[in-house]
This record gives sequence, structure tokens and C-alpha cells, in this order.
Amino acid sequence: MPEVSRLNMRTDAVSGGPHWSEHALFAGMDAAQIEALTEHMDERIYNDGEVVVREGEPADALYVIEQGILAVVRDDDDGERHELQRMHDGEVFGEMGLFRDGMRTATVVAVGRSRLLYLPFHALGRGGVEESLLARFPNRLMRNIGTLLTERMANLSDDAVELLRDRLKMGQFFVSLVCLLSLYTLGISIANHFSAGLTGYGPLLSIVMLAVIAVTCTIQIRQMGWTLDRFGVTLRGARRALGEATAVTLFVLGLLTLGKWLLIQLHPAFADVPLIGFAARVEMYGADRLAILGVSYGLFSPIQEFIARGVLQTSLEQFLTFKRKTLAAVLLSNLLFATLHLHTSYKLAALAFAGGLLWGWMFARQRTLVGVSASHILVGLYLIYVLSASPL
Repeated sequence: MPEVSRLNMRTDAVSGGPHWSEHALFAGMDAAQIEALTEHMDERIYNDGEVVVREGEPADALYVIEQGILAVVRDDDDGERHELQRMHDGEVFGEMGLFRDGMRTATVVAVGRSRLLYLPFHALGRGGVEESLLARFPNRLMRNIGTLLTERMANLSDDAVELLRDRLKMGQFFVSLVCLLSLYTLGISIANHFSAGLTGYGPLLSIVMLAVIAVTCTIQIRQMGWTLDRFGVTLRGARRALGEATAVTLFVLGLLTLGKWLLIQLHPAFADVPLIGFAARVEMYGADRLAILGVSYGLFSPIQEFIARGVLQTSLEQFLTFKRKTLAAVLLSNLLFATLHLHTSYKLAALAFAGGLLWGWMFARQRTLVGVSASHILVGLYLIYVLSASPL
């Protein structure tokens, strides 16, 4: 519940502090009118995550943001919450309910600690109050509220157009990415077919080709006017993401180790059977190539995660509009990326898909590539150098 206190805001306080005398709701009012208006206001404080108004509830007041940030959100039929916009200091919301005697059309949630001014509709005159504010100075107050409504409708139209443009750009971006990944698959397959001497150096070729894709995507992101943090290239929340990724990864590695141990107990021959179709052993690759394999995998994984999670999953999630779009984005992005491993083996492709589900879930929660990249490196190196190796 919000903390509520009677607002004690006189003319000098109004014209001092946040310059309320210049606010659209108070525009053109003299000192007496401003004081009369604020006498009907309460100051309400909401903590992070608290709901100010809820979609579907009766509209009974308007709010002015004195200080803080509020998010306007709506829930879809599956209960998934989508943020529509954010409001900041000085903005007014809820005034439309004064003219539409109905329900709230969206939910407003506090982002951090926020301080709001609360003006109930009954004080304005809805409900037949004789000494209402509208009865005392109707022209000025109605004009100000009408101005606020006009500005809101104009902003809504601009936001709708911008949202449509952004979705169209995201669709174009996704199509170009699919074309790049198709060229990668074709190129790596041709190289493997005509270059038998690339044994042990195949990962380096993959890194170069994926690096080209990553750079191309980065250039396109800049040209579209987006920022890289939208696609997970950010350190925001990195510490929490690393902690969660480490805990989950250690649990997964424990399960994999237990599974390999059970296979060995069932039949000793499994002790020398790699899980993913090849094993990192000195006698097979040599020390130099083995070192190259480890280093290249460390470089390979973050590039993969940027493309698979940061670019593929994000673009799908923001382009799709149907229910469960996050789940669909995780599944589709992993199906597409798993096909890139078919040139090595179908087992590796299946393993990439299974691991991708884990990392897709992580990324959907964390929205940073730090945790998923660390988990990818740990899991991959453990499988290659530990569970795929023969006992000493």
C-alpha cells in the first residue's frame, strides 16, 4: 500500500520546488486557484514494483508525477506483462477517466520509489459536488485538462507509428540475419568438402565467418538507430547474471557427470565414448591444435551467443505478436542456430539445441549476454576436455 499524506503545497512551494505553477494542469491559475486545487490533493509514495492503478479497475482519480518513474504496462491473455511506455516527473495520467466513466485501460507500476499527487474526480465535480473545483473555476481547469488530453492523444499516435516502424525494421533485420546464416552454412559446408586439410582448424574458420556475421549485425543495428544493449551487449545486471549462470551451470555439469558415470557403470565401453562425437585428446590433435581448439572455443562462444541469443532471439521476440512469443523466440532461434552445427554432426546439433534452450531461458530472464556466454564456455569446455576424454 502507498504511503499517503495530506499535501501542504502553497503558492510559494508550488512556484519553488518543481515549478508546478508552470505545469500544464496549473497553467494560467492565480495563487488562490492553485491553493484551492492543491487542498484537494494527497501526496502518495509508491515503492518499486507497487501498482498505482490496475487495468480493469474503476477510474476515480488523476495523478501527477511529483518525482519518480512509472511504467505503463498491459497483460496479455497468457498473463505475460508488456511495458508500453514510461512516464517521468511532471507527467499526468488518469485524466481520461474523468470523461470516460469506465475502467482503467492499463496498469501503471512504480519503477523505483515514486512520489505522486493524487486528485480524486469527486473533487473536480464528477458526482454532482456543488463546491467542486470545476464549479469554482471551470474555464481554466477544463482548458488545462483538455490540453493534457490533446497532448496525450498526439503522443499516442506518434508512439503507435514509431512502434510500427520499429517492428518493420526488426522484421527486415531478422530476414537479413537469416540470409547471412544461410550463407554461413553453405560456406562452411563447401570448405569442409574441398579442404580435408582443415582438420583441427575448422573452429577457426567458423570463428572468422561468424565474426563477419556479428560485425555485419552490429553495423546494421547502428544504422537502424538502435543500441547494442537492446541486444544484450550490456554489463547492467552482470553480477547477478553471473551468479545465477554459475549456479545453474554447476548443477547442469553435475547432471552430465552423473549421466556419464551411470553409462560407464552399465557398460565400461562408455568410458571411452565421447558425448558429442569427438574427443579433445593430444594423440588425436597434437598439443598445438588442442590449445588452438580451447582458445578458439573461448572466442567462439560469446560470438555465438551474440548471434543466437542477442540478435536472433531478441529480434524474433520483438517482431512476433502472438501469445507465448518469448517461448516461441527461444525455440525458433535455437532451431535455426542448431542447423549451423550439422556440418560437424547431428549429435552436436542436437546438443547445441538442448544447451540453447537453457541459455535462451537465461537470456530471457537476464537480458545480458554476460551470464549466458560464461555458461556456454564452461559447459562446452567441460564436455570437450572432461566428459569426452578417456580415463587416464
